[in-house]
Amino acid sequence: MPWTPLSRPGRPARPVLALTLVLAGAAGAVAAPVAHTQLQRCPYTAEELSAATGLKIELVPLMTFAGAPKPMTEPVNGEMFLSCSATDGAVSASLLVSQRWFDPKTAAVRIKALQLRDLKDAKPLPGDADGALWLSEREGAKQALHYVRGGNVMVMVSINGVPQPLVNGMQAKLLKLRRVP
Repeated sequence: MPWTPLSRPGRPARPVLALTLVLAGAAGAVAAPVAHTQLQRCPYTAEELSAATGLKIELVPLMTFAGAPKPMTEPVNGEMFLSCSATDGAVSASLLVSQRWFDPKTAAVRIKALQLRDLKDAKPLPGDADGALWLSEREGAKQALHYVRGGNVMVMVSINGVPQPLVNGMQAKLLKLRRVP
């Protein structure tokens, strides 16, 4: 009998083919990691956000004053963070879209740690393809949709200052936004 990494002299070979097929099937179910170059600072238009939320949304321009932080274009220490803000001046609501990219080699551990630390009160949304979590604070005035794409990008779409009449329907509205990246 030929030696393989899964057998030893004097012992029968273990079923390599079956193990390979199981692992290949499991790997096919997971989306490929997202490259940091696929992220955009603001992946939605004001029109998309307005249509989804029912609010008159305007994107807040990127700060350009001296000393303002520059948007990240390359990962630092295996991580990259991009975000954009929007407001509805009529009702004082603000919306934040953030994408946090992690090096695929360390992403699973880092994302799990952040979820345990920051999202311990979030509720899982059963059956969601991206494993989305919903967080509602201050009687619904602040609501956030969190999900992971490609196994290495944490995405958050949060809205703060939601008028009380709109609180109950906000989860369904944010769930209708296309998923990014």
